[in-house]
Amino acid sequence: GSFAYDPGNGDLLIDIILLLFVGIVVAAALQPSHRMLCRWGMPKALSVLAIYCVLLLGATLIALVVGPVLIEQFSKFAADVPDGYARARAFLQVSTSAPLQLIGQRLPPLERLMQALTGAAPQWYAGAAGITATIVKIPVYFVTVLAIGFYRTIEVPRFERLLVSLLPIEQRPRALNIWHEIESKLGGFVRGQALAMLTVGAASATGYALIGLPNTMALGVL
Repeated sequence: GSFAYDPGNGDLLIDIILLLFVGIVVAAALQPSHRMLCRWGMPKALSVLAIYCVLLLGATLIALVVGPVLIEQFSKFAADVPDGYARARAFLQVSTSAPLQLIGQRLPPLERLMQALTGAAPQWYAGAAGITATIVKIPVYFVTVLAIGFYRTIEVPRFERLLVSLLPIEQRPRALNIWHEIESKLGGFVRGQALAMLTVGAASATGYALIGLPNTMALGVL
């Protein structure tokens, strides 16, 4: 028989590999907190569930506090787009800089721009369908990553034994040390990135508020 290649199978394989990788990254990021809870006498599985609960509770509280403000500010930002576009276009057209004048002259009026966007609606609908399908997959991917992180965290010794069993005996200690180093650095990088994102977002929103910009919360999140 003949074999026909299906591109969808390749995309599915990439998704699976990415989910496995993200799950391992999540497990690496949770290792310090997990080990601390285990030292306090909490069972492995319960400690991972406790960390998940704390993270989900924190994310929920942030969404409840910040969510309504973000929705209001993004709505206001969307409503201000037509007026802002018109002001920017007029500013460029009367600019003393020739390149800026040229850009202002090339920019179409908002009505013509909206007509062009409306003409591209079929392609947008196709893109929107793909985006909708992706949004539907996000909760499934999220739960899958948490499940992989959970299993990886509580089964670290068994996973490491399986990994080193594929290598010659004399190479196993060195391979295990390298794996521990990679996992430690990877987990530290993820925790550092999360802290940096929160810090930069909060500092940006504060700075925007101090200089009087509108929609500071939305800008800080972006």
